Amino acid sequence: MSYSVRPSNEVRQQISRRGLSSHVIRELFRGLDELAKNPSQHLVRVGPPADELQYDLIISEPGDPPREYLFTFSVLYATDEETLRLTRCDLNDEDLPRSEVATMSPTTVLGLSTVIAEEFTRYFRHLASRVERAMRALPPEKLWQKPFPFGNSVGHLVLHLTGNLNHYVGAKIAGTGYVRDRPKEFTDPTEYPGDELLTRFRDAVELVVRTVQSLDAEGLTAPVSEEQPIETRFGLLLVSAAHLNNHIGQMSYLVQAQGHSTQEPPIW
Repeated sequence: MSYSVRPSNEVRQQISRRGLSSHVIRELFRGLDELAKNPSQHLVRVGPPADELQYDLIISEPGDPPREYLFTFSVLYATDEETLRLTRCDLNDEDLPRSEVATMSPTTVLGLSTVIAEEFTRYFRHLASRVERAMRALPPEKLWQKPFPFGNSVGHLVLHLTGNLNHYVGAKIAGTGYVRDRPKEFTDPTEYPGDELLTRFRDAVELVVRTVQSLDAEGLTAPVSEEQPIETRFGLLLVSAAHLNNHIGQMSYLVQAQGHSTQEPPIW
């Protein structure tokens, strides 16, 4: 099981004020990713309080001579038992060189992969709620109707989005083995009940959420092939979100074309 590492605002500020070099920043990311993968191997219990843990991270700075710096993090398990909260950070950096300083925001310095996971989780679930709103705006008998001879029904667009997420995130990133039949997403003659269709779509979105939350910085930047111009897993997730948002706009138009409304307030 891989945990989520979440620094407190105090820790973000402590790190950002240090003016760390780009090398130290990279090694800090790697160290926190290792902590997330196997906390029991890296944490030692200290006290009081009895439930507080400590993580010591030593980073070597190249140079002549090379220097070593010790980060000491105070760590607590969150109540969800899936998150490690960094509550304090002490750094022995008396000799830290100030050349090549990377002035970075607290968010960039620490926990970028966690921020990305949280943002994607919120956004994909937000988009899923908009798909559900569009579906429920139509009576069941209109879900599979095509108001234009050259277009799609809302039902077929939901099939398409379900297949898209299962393919690009499920198969390409999570390795689910999903085999896509893209043409059938637009031509399937089976008029599935709305609740069944929505359940399959929700399952695909939650697969995306689990996948995003399992990726550390290395996982997000892992290369993908044959998806130009996309070159990383992060890029696939970004395009998948954009693709989903695009078709939601089409759904809203199809709902209106059939005399109904999503009752959705203006967004952006």
